[in-house]
Amino acid sequence: MAPADVQILGTGSKAAPLDYVLPSGSELVLKAVRADFNGAGAASAFLPALEIISDAGHSVGVYPTDVAVAAGGSASVSFAPFLRNAAAAATSTSLPSAVIDQLVDPFADTGFNLTAISMNSAHFFTNDATVFDVGASAGTTTIKALVPGVYLVWATVLGDLTVAPVANSYLQVFGFASTSYSPFNQSRFDSWRDIDGFGDYEAGATHAFLTVIRTIDVPPPKFFFLRAGQNSGSNIQLHANLQVVRLSSTTYF
Repeated sequence: MAPADVQILGTGSKAAPLDYVLPSGSELVLKAVRADFNGAGAASAFLPALEIISDAGHSVGVYPTDVAVAAGGSASVSFAPFLRNAAAAATSTSLPSAVIDQLVDPFADTGFNLTAISMNSAHFFTNDATVFDVGASAGTTTIKALVPGVYLVWATVLGDLTVAPVANSYLQVFGFASTSYSPFNQSRFDSWRDIDGFGDYEAGATHAFLTVIRTIDVPPPKFFFLRAGQNSGSNIQLHANLQVVRLSSTTYF
């Protein structure tokens, strides 16, 4: 028959460290141990711990609390085989990003030409003001990058039209940055469509691209621009949105 578990109590209290020595001739199968620490007299933060020492006098394990205890605080420390400390909370991180938008009403027929959209500075938002700001370049308000890096940019425009458009007409969007390294820069087009069967027409186009702002380029800030055009034959209402994310601070080239 297996021996019954016996809880050892009354080990007393004293200024740390407090030792409990197994009486001579006794055997112990350690299942759990707990110590309570009263830090009322601690002058600074401290890390309470349990230490298990073998019969040969060697330390076989030290089990501290997960975090230091503030001066004057109290804590309990427990040990049991296979008992683990609480997992550290995951750190939430996000890439620096910025967004800005604009409503242009009316937005005229530009033919095959693209025109710069000056964004609304009151609708600018960023989660990192050390990377992004809003400003104007050549009279066009937009997002600007303050530091080098690799940036992902995407621009979206939505056009609304309440009269039938010219046949084979379209809405066009193009985004670019004031740096020479902006691959995949090609305009995006979308044709007009009657969205409700009552003569309300809509077209939308999105353009995404990568751009690199290098330390050897003309020093930042660099600006991200959105251009749009339409040849419906009439004025339209244009909703424009521009978003930028800094993917890396390392430019690689």
